[in-house]
Amino acid sequence: MYQIFFISICLTRKHLASFGLRSMFALQGVVLQLLASRGVITTDHIWLEINQIEEAYQNLFVCVEMVLFAILQQYAFSASDYSRETEKVLIDAKEKREKKTD
Repeated sequence: MYQIFFISICLTRKHLASFGLRSMFALQGVVLQLLASRGVITTDHIWLEINQIEEAYQNLFVCVEMVLFAILQQYAFSASDYSRETEKVLIDAKEKREKKTD
C-alpha cells in the first residue's frame, strides 16, 4: 500500500518537473500577449516595437524559470534513486563472477 503511494508521488514529481517548464513557457507567452494587447506593456522607445519588448520579457522569465526548474529537476530525479540500483547490479555481477570462478 505504501509502495503504491510512494510510486505515485514520485511519478507526480517527475511529471511536474518535465511538463512544468513547457507549460509555464506557453502560459507566460499568452499572459504577455494579453498584457500587451491591454496596454499594460508599452514601448517608450522609437526603435523598439512591442513585439520585441514581449520577447525580451519572455526571455528574461525563461532564464529565471530555468533556475527554478533546475532545482525541481534535482529533487524529482534524485541521483540516489539510480545509484542504489547500480550498486545492486554491481554486487550481483560480482557474485556471479565469484560463482563462475569457484
